[in-house]
Amino acid sequence: MEYGACYCALYVRKDLHQGQTSIEPVPERRPLEKQMRAYLDAQTSSAPTSEAATHIEPKPVPSITRKFWYCRQCGYTVFREDPPYICPICKAKREMFSEVRISIVFQT
Repeated sequence: MEYGACYCALYVRKDLHQGQTSIEPVPERRPLEKQMRAYLDAQTSSAPTSEAATHIEPKPVPSITRKFWYCRQCGYTVFREDPPYICPICKAKREMFSEVRISIVFQT
């Protein structure tokens, strides 16, 4: 690992974990033309170009129910509709994943 950690910081070198080396951000690796295209697309989609564009009817959003899954073998967690077929960390089968249900109760 050139920068000491992967992009998501799931895998980290030992010297980073022990605090011997400072963590540096991973630089942008996309080619410059793709960076510019993504930047321009984000600018044009966020700002309406005319008054007609401001009165667009909202599209119905499909309901997606995401769940919080964890691997009972290694503790890997993921937030998605279904558990993965194989755990990317320990290679456990899908049956080793359990759903975590969280309920929050506010007290006044």
